[in-house]
Amino acid sequence: MAQTDFPDCIEILDFFHVSEYVWAWQERLFLSKRNGRNLGLNNNRVEQQQRWLKQSQWQSVV
Repeated sequence: MAQTDFPDCIEILDFFHVSEYVWAWQERLFLSKRNGRNLGLNNNRVEQQQRWLKQSQWQSVV
């Protein structure tokens, strides 16, 4: 929508908001809805994705 209304704009998504989405997605993937059990949610996995984001390697996260 921004590109349609403002074709010359530059869209920016900051690191902290992206990190929130990465954590939320990991929790959704790896926590059991029935009993809240951890099915593989791992801080190291999220931290690696955050390092990639800081290095502008967003394609690795996607």
